[in-house]
Amino acid sequence: MVEILFEKGKARELQESDISNLTEMCDDKNILRFFFSSGTRNIELYWHAQLSEQSRWNGRMSRDRPRYVLPIEHDETVKGCLILDVTANERKNDWPNYTVRRKIVPPGWGWVQPNHRSQCLHQIVMVKEPDGPLIERSYFIGEKYRRNGLASTVGRSALTFSTKELGAKRVIAKCLESNEAVRTLLEKQGYQVENKGIAGSGPSLGERILTYRLFPSVFDEMFVL
Repeated sequence: MVEILFEKGKARELQESDISNLTEMCDDKNILRFFFSSGTRNIELYWHAQLSEQSRWNGRMSRDRPRYVLPIEHDETVKGCLILDVTANERKNDWPNYTVRRKIVPPGWGWVQPNHRSQCLHQIVMVKEPDGPLIERSYFIGEKYRRNGLASTVGRSALTFSTKELGAKRVIAKCLESNEAVRTLLEKQGYQVENKGIAGSGPSLGERILTYRLFPSVFDEMFVL
């Protein structure tokens, strides 16, 4: 059984009895805009699919397990859900891991490649990454349970679980640029903006999405191609 304990509550494995409650909680435009690519008609199916996938692991915690969907139970009431997506990152043939990234730069700075659609210039860089899994952390709290410190508590507990139990070397979180409350919370927890993008589908189509990263110090080696 996988559980993440915190004061007066826990994030624990999904159960059949949670589905109706989570589905109703997700009938919220702010949750729909970010977490789901379609309307409420598909949300109940989403939770059933997650429950089916969870059953494959029989409650086992494993670093090979790709996703943890953990309802947030506080004061014996489900008030939201924590989702941890795990991406393995293993060294092969003694070569270090690198991630290829692009950054917009001023003309004439370093080796650049023009983006012909936008007429912007992009620098191509390789970022050395530490060995170990990448965890993408996301969660939502039901509207009537917000603004009481629960989101901050869950965030800290999720980080401890990700690093100590799953061996995460990198933890990221995404949010809409317009969501100032989430941005403030992430920045207070030490996250820094790594990338900016545009939502390509769903209710948030066309909105700017920020990717935050908790361990910016891993970008200690950059090489221009």
